[in-house]
Amino acid sequence: MEIMDKKLNLSNIMVIDDTVANLTLLKEMLSSHYNKVRLFSDGFYALESARRDPPNLILLDVMMPIIDGYEVCRRFKSDERLKDIPVIFISAKTETFDKVKAFQLGGVDYITKPFQMEEIFARIEIHLKLRSYQYELEEKNNSLNNAINALKEAQLQLIQSKTMSSLGTLTAGIAHEINNPVNAINSSSISLKRILGKLKNLGLLYEQISFANFESQFEKIKKYKEEINLTEALEGIDNLLNNIDRGSKRTIDIVQSLKTFTYMDLSQKEYINIHDNLDSTLTLLNQRIKNEIIIRKKYGDVPNIRCFPGKISQVFMNILSNSIDSIKEKNNTAETGEITIGTALVEKLTDKYLEISITDTGNGIADEIKGHIFEPFFTTKEVGKGTGLGLSISHGIIRSHSGEITVEGKIGTGTTFTILLPYHQE
Repeated sequence: MEIMDKKLNLSNIMVIDDTVANLTLLKEMLSSHYNKVRLFSDGFYALESARRDPPNLILLDVMMPIIDGYEVCRRFKSDERLKDIPVIFISAKTETFDKVKAFQLGGVDYITKPFQMEEIFARIEIHLKLRSYQYELEEKNNSLNNAINALKEAQLQLIQSKTMSSLGTLTAGIAHEINNPVNAINSSSISLKRILGKLKNLGLLYEQISFANFESQFEKIKKYKEEINLTEALEGIDNLLNNIDRGSKRTIDIVQSLKTFTYMDLSQKEYINIHDNLDSTLTLLNQRIKNEIIIRKKYGDVPNIRCFPGKISQVFMNILSNSIDSIKEKNNTAETGEITIGTALVEKLTDKYLEISITDTGNGIADEIKGHIFEPFFTTKEVGKGTGLGLSISHGIIRSHSGEITVEGKIGTGTTFTILLPYHQE
């Protein structure tokens, strides 16, 4: 949250100058471009204010009473919370000594008075942009770390859950799904590190300025900017951060889907949106589905239902896994199969039920085995390809919810599983 707050308030600029005319001019000009412009004529008050509300950039005069701008900058840089804030010096001092001292104390830029507002805006914009990149990178890293930690937690709970044996067949697919965005994040991070390394080298060139080499060093800086194509490098950072953002979001989606299956041991039922559980299951099965099977969702306007969410998700996982297997066994070609998932609120006698139907275009089911399909260890799959427990476990879960699960279908035309969960309005 702290990083996001900083991003939203990236136009928080602090101006420190003991000349009222300068403060007035800068306030008038900067306020038209930035959300928050704070004025201080004294370094002490500026430091205290910055500790309460750190700015994103500081414009700092050199010649001030009590403590000069150099000392103010030194104190900012010695404070852990404030040390990374870019400081741009604005001063009437034009001697090389003064400029060198400003850079040695941690200043990122030096503007001489009298200044032009166009130059002020240009310098501010480039340093705010670099500051924004820093925040974004921190945010992406935090999101990725949170996703990885959540994934580890979810994996641990999956291992501890005795009823999650059927997820074992999905391990390779889930690993592949996570591997793709992680690879994208990794490659983008490497490129981003390379670009940031060039920007760091640019900063080092500034730090190497001395009285003896001032002119030649600035010539090196100019050539290096051209060599690394600074504008193109900054644009490249944008693209790489977008790649990291997409990869992070995809990883988080997968982790959130996995977490749906970690509620197996809840002692009390919860109200859930059944569509969220269906979508989470489809996310985990995406590697087996994509490019081969079309998913058609016919979700109705249904209310939340009280159930054990992890157990219901296990039922969806077992049925959808069987549908995928059936379609692949039937087609065994480039032909695309279909799975249609529908939901509706229905009435049966005097009671209301949430109905979930899952229909596939797979091999179908013979009439003579319909009565055995929910029996433990019954399977039509080859030896070693099925345990015969998935549908039996699913049947038990639905019965424990006082619901019903039925199957219909014919050989060659596909299969439909229908689940009825009692809806009690409370």
